[in-house]
Amino acid sequence: MRWLIPLVVLLFLGGFGAALVATGAIGGSDDKSATTASASGAPSETAQSPTDLQPSPTSATTEGPPAVTETVTETAPATPTPVTLPREAEVCLPVREQYGPVAYAARGNDMTSCPFTLNVQEAYVAAGGADATVIAYSPAMKRTYSMECTGSQPVTCRGGNNAVVLLFEGEPRR
Repeated sequence: MRWLIPLVVLLFLGGFGAALVATGAIGGSDDKSATTASASGAPSETAQSPTDLQPSPTSATTEGPPAVTETVTETAPATPTPVTLPREAEVCLPVREQYGPVAYAARGNDMTSCPFTLNVQEAYVAAGGADATVIAYSPAMKRTYSMECTGSQPVTCRGGNNAVVLLFEGEPRR
């Protein structure tokens, strides 16, 4: 099997060389006359003019394929539109950049703790985003709650014991 690639290469090069000889690109004489066979089989001399030595427009050339160009357009990453949060909202840390459009999480009222807010954020991402009902654990209450999440920028999740969670992409403004 190791001999197959060299064999293919040799066959290719042999065919390429034969094509060059056939087109007169190599192997021709520098003499301005050529010997041809007549119908009787006897060689005869025919004179060639200088224009006969120039390649015709239809003859093969060895220029190679045309150059390939590629256009690359770079765009700056989109800056998230700042989100206006209610006055009582508090951003919870850490900011989870890997969550993209819901990288930030904020507790929307005093009935909501930051640990619960971050658990809602994680459940929302795990559910695939968009309008979803998620189940999240509240460490403060030591139980799980169902939260209905709707909207975008911010996504607002409501449920549990009057809990409000806000999920959004960029730094909030007040």
